[in-house]
Amino acid sequence: MNFIQRFFNSSRFFSQDYEPDFNSYEIGNKEPIKIDFDNLGEVYHKCAHLKTVINNNALLLSFGQWKVIGDDGEELEDPILDLLNNPNPVQSSSDFKQSIYIYKSVYGNAFVYKNAIYKGTKQEQTKQLWSMKPDHMEVVPTGKFYKQSKIEDIIKEYNFDNGIETDTFKPKEIIRFKETGIELLVEPSKIKTLQPQITNILESYQARKVLISERGAIGYMSVENNKGALIPMNTKEKLAIEKKNQTNYGIKKGQNRINWSTQPLKFTPTVFKTKDLMLFEEVEDDFNVIIDEYGSNRNLFSNLKGSTFENVKESMKMVMQNTIIPESQSIAQVINQSIPTLKGRLILDYSKMPIMQEDRKSEAESMKLTVEAYEILMRTQTLGATDSEFQENMLSLLKS
Repeated sequence: MNFIQRFFNSSRFFSQDYEPDFNSYEIGNKEPIKIDFDNLGEVYHKCAHLKTVINNNALLLSFGQWKVIGDDGEELEDPILDLLNNPNPVQSSSDFKQSIYIYKSVYGNAFVYKNAIYKGTKQEQTKQLWSMKPDHMEVVPTGKFYKQSKIEDIIKEYNFDNGIETDTFKPKEIIRFKETGIELLVEPSKIKTLQPQITNILESYQARKVLISERGAIGYMSVENNKGALIPMNTKEKLAIEKKNQTNYGIKKGQNRINWSTQPLKFTPTVFKTKDLMLFEEVEDDFNVIIDEYGSNRNLFSNLKGSTFENVKESMKMVMQNTIIPESQSIAQVINQSIPTLKGRLILDYSKMPIMQEDRKSEAESMKLTVEAYEILMRTQTLGATDSEFQENMLSLLKS
């Protein structure tokens, strides 16, 4: 197989043409909706840039602490906190939070099974929470939607099949998370929208690998007789020369830097200049699109141009405020709807993160200075300062 074939057949997880396939739920349709139909998990594992962005956001989200807050802002005790801080025997609270975000980011949907003891129809006692791989799940709709008031009237059941065991779950046994989008039951993955960028990254790296390990399509050899005329090379001669070039000659350790031949060969170069291919620029541009799609920031990742400490810090704050905290609120709300708290509401709190405390510290220091200035101002008035002096002091206070 030649270089061109290897280049275009390498590590392709999507079709060659940009034709993403999307599910769309139609009212009245009762057919099960399969979550993963394009091997999204393999794309996530094989594309390092995609995996890095998703995992970084998942890690930031996991820093939040589960809390139940009352209407007055007071922190409350609730049994749900013990459950969320120890969801199951194999996952910590941090692992559990990350798994929800990663599944949701890769598949567009995430599912958590509630291992619960049900007492009657409303009261339940949840013992464990298990994240389930979305590509093993099917959502079976009832076909009805807008006039229904309960999830059981919209979703008939969930079917689980991992190739080894199968099971069916009632709607009340599953906590369902979904990416924001136009679909109401199952949202297609963001990866489908990012198909061109991910494909370009994978092929750019494969091209670089071939250029480094096999020196790329550097040219072709032909046999020349003593009169300078070109004559065809037979198959055996061709294979022998190609094998010798690939194993003995090159820039890697143990290879010869000069190649000798006993045949009168003529070399015709067809060299690809790496800089002309713009592989680095292509990867950089595609990476930025992935970062934007998942609401992160370029300064939080390795950068060809480098980033200052202040840029990283401000970028981290921006990502926390614009992406992570809203995402955490959505996750907490979905869990709270399925497992109601005794009082108050469930949240993920990030106030103890050092980077989130900096603004609070700055606000506290600013308030302290304002109070001190106001006290000085009041003392000057009490001590009999003139109106013009008082006004000057007031103006200084307002400017501070």
